[in-house]
Amino acid sequence: MAKLNSKNFKLLAKLIHPKTGLSIAVRSDGRILRKNWVSGQYKRWKRLKEGVDPHKFIEDLKAQGWIEGTAPTWQTVQRWVSQGKARTPCGCWVEPDGECQHGNKSWLVLLGMI
Repeated sequence: MAKLNSKNFKLLAKLIHPKTGLSIAVRSDGRILRKNWVSGQYKRWKRLKEGVDPHKFIEDLKAQGWIEGTAPTWQTVQRWVSQGKARTPCGCWVEPDGECQHGNKSWLVLLGMI
């Protein structure tokens, strides 16, 4: 498990790709961490190239459609299944196999459960 904060670096943003459900965290040291949706823990994934500003990288991702937030935990997804509803990455409530007015699919679809 990778740390999100320490005395040497800070968490700058947690982002989700609304079409794929990929959740990442960007740290001030240039590390990009990927969230494991089953365990809910972040692991090292990539590192920004030398000289790339993490703040600029975050802004570029947002311009490409990434949104702030994190993927739900396995327990949350199980609760949604039992309730017969689900959220989308943008926070809308939809049918488990649905899509919201913003064009985002439910987390159950994104995570391959439906």
